[in-house]
Amino acid sequence: MPATPSLTQRAFGLARRKAGGRVKRGVRRVAGRPLVAWERRSLRPVLSVVMPVYNVEAFVRETLDTVLTQSLHNLEVIAVDDGSTDGSLAILREFERRDARVRVLTQPNSGQGIARNHGVEHAQGEFLAFIDSDDTIPPGAFEHMVDTLRRSGSDFCVGSVRRLRHSQFMRTTWQRTVHQSDRIGTTLDEFPAAMQDIICANRMFRTAFWREQVGGFRGHIAYEDHVPMLTAYVRATKFDILSMVTYNWRIREDHTSTGQQKANIENLLDRIAVKEEAHELLKAEASDFVYDVWVARCLEVDFAPYAAQGLDANEAYRNILGATYRTFCDRATERAWDLVRVYPKVRGQLVAEGRWDDVEDATNYFLSVHQVPPTKVVDGRLVADLPTDLPFARELPAHLLRMAPLEAHFEGVVQKVALHADRVTLTGWMRHRSLDITEAPALSLSLRSGDRTVDLEPEQLTIPEAELWAQLPHAGCARGGFRVEVPFTLLADGSAPWHLQGSVTVDGITSSGAFHYRIPGTSGDQPGSGGGIAGFWDPALGFGLRAAKAATRTPPNGATVHAVELGDGELCFRVRGAGDDLTRATLGNARLSLALIDVKPADDGHALRFETRASEFGATRPAPSGDYTLTLDGRTAVAAPELAGDLPLRLRSAHLGLDVALGPDRTVQLSVVPPLRDDELGKYHQFRLHASYRSATPALTDSVLLASYLGESCTDSQLAIDRHLAATRPDLERVWGVRDWSVQVPDGARAVLLDSAEWYDAVVASRFLCRNIDFGPWLRLRPEQAYLQTFHGYPFKSMGRDFWRSKGFPPGQVRHFASRAAGEWDLILVPSAECEAYYREQYGYTGAVLAAGYPRTDPLVNSDAVQVRRDVLARIGVPEDRTVVLYAPTFRDTLTTRVYAARRFDDLDLDELTRRLGPEYVVLVRGHNNNQREADRVGRAATVVDVTDYPDINDLTLAADVAVLDYSSLRFDWAITGKPMVFFVPDIDSYFSLRAPLFPFEESAPGPWARTTGEVADLLADHEGVARRYAADIAAFNERFNRLNDGRATERVLATFLDETTPWR
Repeated sequence: MPATPSLTQRAFGLARRKAGGRVKRGVRRVAGRPLVAWERRSLRPVLSVVMPVYNVEAFVRETLDTVLTQSLHNLEVIAVDDGSTDGSLAILREFERRDARVRVLTQPNSGQGIARNHGVEHAQGEFLAFIDSDDTIPPGAFEHMVDTLRRSGSDFCVGSVRRLRHSQFMRTTWQRTVHQSDRIGTTLDEFPAAMQDIICANRMFRTAFWREQVGGFRGHIAYEDHVPMLTAYVRATKFDILSMVTYNWRIREDHTSTGQQKANIENLLDRIAVKEEAHELLKAEASDFVYDVWVARCLEVDFAPYAAQGLDANEAYRNILGATYRTFCDRATERAWDLVRVYPKVRGQLVAEGRWDDVEDATNYFLSVHQVPPTKVVDGRLVADLPTDLPFARELPAHLLRMAPLEAHFEGVVQKVALHADRVTLTGWMRHRSLDITEAPALSLSLRSGDRTVDLEPEQLTIPEAELWAQLPHAGCARGGFRVEVPFTLLADGSAPWHLQGSVTVDGITSSGAFHYRIPGTSGDQPGSGGGIAGFWDPALGFGLRAAKAATRTPPNGATVHAVELGDGELCFRVRGAGDDLTRATLGNARLSLALIDVKPADDGHALRFETRASEFGATRPAPSGDYTLTLDGRTAVAAPELAGDLPLRLRSAHLGLDVALGPDRTVQLSVVPPLRDDELGKYHQFRLHASYRSATPALTDSVLLASYLGESCTDSQLAIDRHLAATRPDLERVWGVRDWSVQVPDGARAVLLDSAEWYDAVVASRFLCRNIDFGPWLRLRPEQAYLQTFHGYPFKSMGRDFWRSKGFPPGQVRHFASRAAGEWDLILVPSAECEAYYREQYGYTGAVLAAGYPRTDPLVNSDAVQVRRDVLARIGVPEDRTVVLYAPTFRDTLTTRVYAARRFDDLDLDELTRRLGPEYVVLVRGHNNNQREADRVGRAATVVDVTDYPDINDLTLAADVAVLDYSSLRFDWAITGKPMVFFVPDIDSYFSLRAPLFPFEESAPGPWARTTGEVADLLADHEGVARRYAADIAAFNERFNRLNDGRATERVLATFLDETTPWR
């Protein structure tokens, strides 16, 4: 019997019923099991959630929390422990004791299929869902699914899925195809593309339907969910497809999930067995059309990952896979072939023929064009235009080259919705995906409501930022832009909504459809209402217009921005409704603020002018790229309706690019960006610039092109080389690639914007190239050019092949990445002779290696350290009498947000550290270069200064008295100074489990280790003692690792690099 609730729990129950979702979840946690039992007495659960569990103690708490805090409270969780050998069962028992909705069953290890069947036997709910014990459920997902099924009467519904990796969400490959819009009450014959989504955990079934029509999961086999999910599709009277994300699917970093075992022949055999079972089912129960779509799915999705693994597989694996492909190629009708994208079609045919060398060439080619090749129109059909110089592409059958609907279909974007007194103006673009729009296409637009259609008269535009959205290298769509005026009188004769429809014709191919694409930061994404009309997004029908409840727009409270103007050296905001003291307005971010020039009356408001140049670390320069916030009256500025409808805006001046977007709650979002030209934006224009670069043959100039990282500063070995060239080779022009015009280049040097046409001109015409990261696969060195790759730190963490393998890339792709990188290099620089082997082994590099030390370390030996310290501390506002601590953690793979970017590692408690050290210590926080590309910074305080954006790490190294380091290569440079260092390594085991070292960390960490903030504080307080105790270790460390970092590395490097006979070749 459930426990009798106390008065407190009765109060919690009343509060939960009255409160909002977040409060309800808190009440459940606090009130506990008695409240849940009391609420559920005599209630049948609405939903049964079955969860197989096996050795997931690291994840299962989070999984259960996301289930038990759902807004659908009346549910049961049936957790089936499948013989776990870790602490999973204990965690389940804990939840069972705490929450009456949790039941725990146990069984010997039998696999998750049998575990799910065991759980279903005990299910009491009207509806049934499955969840894997390392995944999570988004808030409100279950309630939405139940509500949908009750409205539709369907047998089951399928929600959209996000992949979760490093705390970042990513789209699944089938999201756009299956879940672009809601499809309520559909069938497999009506929407066979639903079979692209075949996992079991993102759907909800009527329990009776599951038991009567599906039955259960097969045991002791991988991919046990495929046939039951297919059975449900086939046997359902109708089902619902939802655009809402209802499941977060975790990508295991340890690569232990079933889907990550495709290199194993047993995994392949299980896949084949499951597909043969599905073949029998569909042949017996499905239409020919559905069967064709399923065969296409097998060629498109199911066997493609095995083709990638087959590049390095043994003969048995290849033979089995080849035979399977031949079977499915024979089963494929013309209709089935036409449903498969060109890349998997071509690769599948090559696998079937056993042409594995060509499989690798095809894989590398399609990856280089982001899987979407150039196209052309032949006999009214869009076909791939593959390069004939690649052997695999010659004499391919015509059906392999026909573009499939997945890669060639109508796509429409509504970017701006501007509401006026008597009309609404819509701006956007449309395209036929994969078809290059080189000239103005034929466009048409209409509004439809039931059987009524109103034709519109669009004005055709070129919208350059469309290429930033499109991201296809060979199919531009900027010319597909439009603007159209819709008078309210067209829409005023009824309450039914109107939906926007478009049609585009290019090269004789016409496609049409609804507008389903909305872009964050645009008024199209937040259309609003006015004049009795509202814009809206329908999950099934896309963008539309409808009558609004009120005929007027309520203006936002407080100050609003109604215009933004970018001038030469100033940024002006025109504001209405502001308080008396606009001089307190601010414009900036966590890194810096832009100065307010003045506030003047203007029109019926005020004009606020800000400088577009900023002072930072003693230098004044154009504002650096990043997001900026405008505050008025202490709040983030809100866009007035007339500005909101015109957002986003792209404003450009000679030295600054500014993007103005619409943020949450219609706030004004400001982003300073590199001022690239329209014809330099996006992959489409960048690929065209690459092609132009590769075909250009200008006379070489006596110049050295330098770039460090992604161009945010002039630093690293490139800066040392520049200084030496300026002093010894004035005959050579020095050219720097920079991210934006905020970057200060050394005196006498010239700057070009990275990714601009001028950048590619400099790459093709400079006699010498020098960089510390790779240029990219587009680079083609001319015979007379010399290219020095310096890299950017002593090699220590896994790189090359080992690194890519650790990320789960298939062997062929790893080989391609390595050969592509090594093929770009001409002469590589290493800091010591023993490092040469790492690049030979990890990249298969066979070219020249220069072991000469790093030029970037020369200033650490040659500079006047006392004077540098004095100058740096004055620049950053730190008194000279303080003990200066440099805290410089490396980035963590688990915090990576995108390529070359990561959130800051913050396990060191800076408040506690500075409190314990006292005011005599100042901590300089230096984020890794990857952290620099994220917005978070440490707030300035008397004892903490964030120097992540300080341009030269050598200055900070010379200025600080002691360092707190971890796995970063900075420790190799720091050791040259002989000063003490403390290693804060609380995550050493997990860090190296994801990023293995090239050699033991213990051999390269000459200082004490600490795992807590308190331990760090104690060691820093005794930094002089640490220096004495570890002086011999640092000396031995330098003898091993830094013998060539002797202050003359730049001289040695340039003696070789500038020898125009290129002796290393």
